[in-house]
Amino acid sequence: MLTCIGSSKFKAELPLPDFDDICNSPNQAQFGGILSEDILSPSLLASSDNQRPFKTLTPKQLAQLINDPFSFGFNQVVILDARFEYEFHGGRIVGARNIRSKSQMIGIYERFLGQNVCIVVHCEFSQNRGPTLLSLFREYDRHHNSYPNLSYPNTFLLEGGYRRFYEEMPDLCIGGYVPMREERFVNNGELRRSHSFYAREMLQQKRPARPKLQLVRCSSQSTDHWSTLFGEYAASAPTSPSALGNCFSYSSSQ
Repeated sequence: MLTCIGSSKFKAELPLPDFDDICNSPNQAQFGGILSEDILSPSLLASSDNQRPFKTLTPKQLAQLINDPFSFGFNQVVILDARFEYEFHGGRIVGARNIRSKSQMIGIYERFLGQNVCIVVHCEFSQNRGPTLLSLFREYDRHHNSYPNLSYPNTFLLEGGYRRFYEEMPDLCIGGYVPMREERFVNNGELRRSHSFYAREMLQQKRPARPKLQLVRCSSQSTDHWSTLFGEYAASAPTSPSALGNCFSYSSSQ
């Protein structure tokens, strides 16, 4: 049976992940059971963990979805892998897509819009990057719909992340398993570069671009015009047009 971690209230303000994905024992209740028609049921069991408003899937349940999504009412299962690029290239779940930026996430959202799909998100242990991606995806979905409507109501977090899935379902994986803190990627700086890229492309809010300044040539022919351009400076400014001459001012381009 599927489970729901936490309350249904979504928190728009996301905590920054600490990348502590080396934890082997996630502090989540362990859920058993076989995937069934409960996947479509609005009444899902809730654990005592109120930190994450996510429904979860076990590796066994995801394997069943991959092998036969139609039996559970879906046309396709879309797996979003939030790990760094070198982790993804080292091994991945069959059919998974590597999502490392908000633009890629939005691309997935638009690509499958209106289709009967199930979204499953994970990272190495589904402790930080996976929940962050799932939160951003849900936040984007909320923004484009009137509450409580959603374009993607069936979104899930994979329990235990890729590591647990690789251990339990290796036949549904392509390649092996490369930990985020693999020594060679720590030593060659790839881990640090990946952290920087992730923080920039996934976590930071985009600031609106400043309007470009356009140089405008004007000729002040009166004290009133001068006052309009420079405010109270007109009180001490020259009063004759010849003394004023030509001036330059900056205005924001449209």
